[in-house]
Amino acid sequence: MTKNFRQLPRNNEIDRSWLSDMQELCLRGNGHATFTLGQYAKWQGEEEKAMKYFVKAEEQGDIQARYQLAVAFYDGIGVPVDLVKGFKYMLSVAENGCDENGDIQPTAQFNVGMAYYQGFGVKQSYKEAVKWWIKSAESGSSPGSQQSQGMLGMYYSRTESQDLEKAFHWHSNAAENGYTSSMAALGQLHLDGHGCKRSEDLGLEWLKRAAERGSTYGTGLLSLAYYKRKLYSKALEQAQKISGVEEASDVACCPASLVARGRAMASFVIARCFQTGQSVDQQLEKAQEFYQKATAYDKDLTHALYQKATLGQM
Repeated sequence: MTKNFRQLPRNNEIDRSWLSDMQELCLRGNGHATFTLGQYAKWQGEEEKAMKYFVKAEEQGDIQARYQLAVAFYDGIGVPVDLVKGFKYMLSVAENGCDENGDIQPTAQFNVGMAYYQGFGVKQSYKEAVKWWIKSAESGSSPGSQQSQGMLGMYYSRTESQDLEKAFHWHSNAAENGYTSSMAALGQLHLDGHGCKRSEDLGLEWLKRAAERGSTYGTGLLSLAYYKRKLYSKALEQAQKISGVEEASDVACCPASLVARGRAMASFVIARCFQTGQSVDQQLEKAQEFYQKATAYDKDLTHALYQKATLGQM
């Protein structure tokens, strides 16, 4: 029977025979076992010891260990931060990595794309970033592929690199694969008719899907969409779902800027409702409080929305 070396025992106390087996396999050059010992050390809070095992496992050819080293050098976990080394290890996984689940290589390719996009450990290059995101995006529906599809959608929505048909294509792929940020973006593209034929039904449907799956950005967009259509009670209901939540549930898989935009839109909707007395009693002090919250989340977006509201455009 083949041992699952990556699976740590669930008990609070590690079985001595299990630990002995791992150590023996490590001495025999089994990279999987060595990596698992690194995981165990990390679980025990022994970061330096874990790093020694990860370095040894990487030398024994374990791809998970190589990925772990990349993350460690990028984030300074158990070692000083070294972006160049982090990029070197991540690039190696992106080029050669293949684990039993098939997830690690597209994730590494996404990270390499982000490194090129932000200039972390390598000279900034949008062209290289797009190249690596496309490699990852075309490999399937793994979490890394979804993130790459979503980033390509965002990249082609930027003013500097705008191509709304490509943005629609990649956000569609990501949304169909379950990436909530792209569900929200796709909904807005349908509502605006950007890169596709305008469809209010499809737009609201995708925004609802995103909101139902906990997307802060999607909930904010849905709230604003309802407000613009004078469905004030629905707008307020959606906005209140995220207005008082300090920690967004989707923060790990959604860009922080989009989480902030979602909260800004929700706070703005609540402010407008308090200012105008729509679906709540008019309270100008409350309105001011939520305008300030919206501004803190995203000043430029809040200013643009306020101007539109003042001009009667929403």
